[in-house]
Amino acid sequence: MKKKAFTLVEATCALIISSLVIISISLVTTSMKQVSKMNLEPTITWHLFLRELESANHRFELIGIRDNHLLLYSQITDQKYDLKGNHTLYLTCQNEGGYMPLLDNIKDHEYNLILNEY
Repeated sequence: MKKKAFTLVEATCALIISSLVIISISLVTTSMKQVSKMNLEPTITWHLFLRELESANHRFELIGIRDNHLLLYSQITDQKYDLKGNHTLYLTCQNEGGYMPLLDNIKDHEYNLILNEY
């Protein structure tokens, strides 16, 4: 008399499928942990900073680079500005003075990379 049961091939296939499911779940949880560890705040802050400079309120335009600072022209106020700083990027008007901090906590090498992009 024959009894119905798993054959050796069926049992092996079930083990392989189970192990693939467990491995894929492990990979997903590991990648989610790595993504959650990423600090996107500096990147988001940088993009918000650029968006503000190029917004309709200011409409700054890059006109040059001089001595580690950017020369900007505002189409709204019709004036030239300097964007400079070491650990804080700040904006100053060339004609009338003034000082407006824009972006904090910048490392020196990040600032040099920003200038090299232009």
